[in-house]
Amino acid sequence: MSTVVGAAAAAFVAHGVVVAGLDESAAAGTEIAAIVAMVASPVALIAAVVLGRAITAEVRRSAARESESTRILNEQRRRAEHLATGQAGVLELIASGTSPSGVQQAIGALVSDETGGAWTVSSTGLTRVDQSAEHPGQDLEVIVDRLLSVTRERDRITSALTHQATHDGLTGLANRAAVLERIGHAMRQRRKEPDVAVVYLDLDRFKQVNDSLGHEVGDELLKVVAQRITDSVREGDTVGRIGGDEFVVVLESINLDQARMVANRMIDRLLAPLEIGGAPIDVGVSMGVAMVELGDRDPDKLLREADLAMYRAKQNGVPMVEADEDLREWSRERHDIEVRLRGALADEDLTMRYQPVVDTDTGELRGVEALVRLMWGDRMLSPGLFLQLAEETGQIAQVDNQVLRAAGRQVVQWQEEYGRPLELAINISGAHLARADVFDEVMASLDHSGLPPEQLVLEITEGVFLSDATEVAKRLDLLRRLGVKVAVDDFGTGYSSLTYLQRLPVDILKIDRAFTNRLGLTKSDDAIVRTILDLADALELDVIAEGVETDGQLAKLRELGCPGSQGYLFAKPSTAEDFAAQWLAPKGIEAA
Repeated sequence: MSTVVGAAAAAFVAHGVVVAGLDESAAAGTEIAAIVAMVASPVALIAAVVLGRAITAEVRRSAARESESTRILNEQRRRAEHLATGQAGVLELIASGTSPSGVQQAIGALVSDETGGAWTVSSTGLTRVDQSAEHPGQDLEVIVDRLLSVTRERDRITSALTHQATHDGLTGLANRAAVLERIGHAMRQRRKEPDVAVVYLDLDRFKQVNDSLGHEVGDELLKVVAQRITDSVREGDTVGRIGGDEFVVVLESINLDQARMVANRMIDRLLAPLEIGGAPIDVGVSMGVAMVELGDRDPDKLLREADLAMYRAKQNGVPMVEADEDLREWSRERHDIEVRLRGALADEDLTMRYQPVVDTDTGELRGVEALVRLMWGDRMLSPGLFLQLAEETGQIAQVDNQVLRAAGRQVVQWQEEYGRPLELAINISGAHLARADVFDEVMASLDHSGLPPEQLVLEITEGVFLSDATEVAKRLDLLRRLGVKVAVDDFGTGYSSLTYLQRLPVDILKIDRAFTNRLGLTKSDDAIVRTILDLADALELDVIAEGVETDGQLAKLRELGCPGSQGYLFAKPSTAEDFAAQWLAPKGIEAA
């Protein structure tokens, strides 16, 4: 077009020159000018026509180029949209957990569709199936690599999460969910007589290791224990940690005698000496063994039976107990007691018994201890059958609070009726003292009963010394500031030491009946009680001897100068009515 336009422009220029020349010769006359005008008009017209055609042709060529460019852009847009849709579909498959082979098949279909030929995709990349297929191009190869990378990362994360969900983070052993799944699988695979066993084991004195040496040492101990258990079992057995210091082993294709052999091998290895960080560690082990019953398909039941057998071993102080029908009967009774206790707490239906505390020299009443009992029909359950269960089920604080309210109301009633103040002693558990709200609960119970704080004695066992003694001391000290007294019950048989007695706010020592019962038998037995009395005197503590049953014991206590006494010699625990009749109206016992 540029050539045509140039020619037309030249014609116009030439025309302009002619006209300019004629203008300069105006004297030649108008005739010549008219002739020139007649010649110039056709030239201009022709030039305009030529220029118009050239412009039209160029516009058409330009439109054609633009149409091709638009087609190319549209094609690129379509391909981009198709690739985006294909990638989104593959990513959805990845997100939905489709297997790697399924994802690779979808990527291969996407590439084949784009190239018009057959391609397959593996973890290593693209493979051409149809040799006539077009090369996918760099951009498509980049997309394939990216999708394969996302798939690998998905699988890595999924594998890590699956491992975390089924394994203990500290030891790497199977966790509770994985153990139960393995027990269930073993039960389903059985084809003959019962041949699946579960061993449930718990470390003894592990808490002392944590408290004395720190949790880092405790964690290292758990790792060592996990390895020793793993080294003790057969290939294919499952070892798990289900919390704290509790471990489980699932033994498959095994009979009871073989299970005993594996369990005894574990006991031997776990009791072997060990050191962590140069410090010798002394822990014991309690173990329960349960065999699956023929036809049983409940993994939880088998695990519970092994757990109960372990608990019984710990109670009996033996390394191992096997689950049997006697244990199952004990478990059923234990469950029934738990149900009865829950109902009694809900109805505030605990039974109270009262035992006097007397002055050793005069025999006069100086206080009363409230003892809790649980009625089961016509049967009265002793504390040993339900208080430990209350601790294990987290109901012990509720028991303590109800005892304090009921006994407090009773003492207030006696004081109103008989006109004499009376000191009330009740037991409070270490688990209750470990609670941060124990101060508020005790004060609420005192307010509820109307008993003044200075008439309350809280009896604690020496086991609380194994808890956080500093925190326990703070809580007890708050109560003592309000007038509440603290007594150490069963003193001399547990973990007592001068250090604990100095750290804990204590007012009274109660000598355990094991020492009282031996008074007068040997000089060494008398010397133990004398030592306790001397210690109490040095620390300015009151002393009460428990379990006084004979006149000889009472005489020896008087000789040694023990201030207070309590026991069957004076009275057994009795109902409120019998206690009042014997001790509050109007005389106490005669001095022996």
